[in-house]
Amino acid sequence: MSDSPLRRDLGQLIRLEREAAGLSIDDLATRAGTTAGILTRVERATHTPSFELAERILDALGLRLRLGTERVADLDAELDRLALQPLARRLDRSGMAHLLGSIEGFPFVVDGAVAAALQGVPLPMDTLDIAVCWADAEVFSRWLTRRFAYRWHERSQEFRMLDLDPRSPGPHFWNTTFGKVRARLADELPEAIEVVVDEVAYRVRPLSQVRPVDEDVDRMLRRYQERSAVTVLPA
Repeated sequence: MSDSPLRRDLGQLIRLEREAAGLSIDDLATRAGTTAGILTRVERATHTPSFELAERILDALGLRLRLGTERVADLDAELDRLALQPLARRLDRSGMAHLLGSIEGFPFVVDGAVAAALQGVPLPMDTLDIAVCWADAEVFSRWLTRRFAYRWHERSQEFRMLDLDPRSPGPHFWNTTFGKVRARLADELPEAIEVVVDEVAYRVRPLSQVRPVDEDVDRMLRRYQERSAVTVLPA
């Protein structure tokens, strides 16, 4: 079966949304009216589901499939422009290097655009996405307080002086003195690999599991993966 970026993206989307909803393969398969075996193959991108099956799976997750188009040339131009800048410089200019260096007192795993950038993908970075254990929520909250953080308020669509504790109701999205941080709280930290940049080691989500929250950045990542998958045959 030929490699399909669309099939791969759909499988990754379904897996991430299923895990975020706390559903097992069996749970989601039952809700979607399919088998655990087929759903496993869809998530692993070894089976191309029909539109009807894809819609049933997404509907079982409370989601709806949305189609769109984009100019590949524009994505390529932006990727090429960012690739001209060394990673260390992009981390420094975006403020992510300072923000990463300020986190202390609790383990975390870097996710999102920064995780992809640390693994060589030239993406824009304006928010640090991290995974944190619920057991470290109190330590994380104290770190946010020391960084004079403001919390995102959905109704007003701005950062405001709200209860910073991630255990309190509200988005897990804050703006600190060093930059914006978005956290995913879980009972255990996700699978991670170690990446070393300028002698500093970071624990990051493997690139195959990274899916940036920002749609524009996510499209750039998928385009980068499409370009990297192209095999150049000898003349």
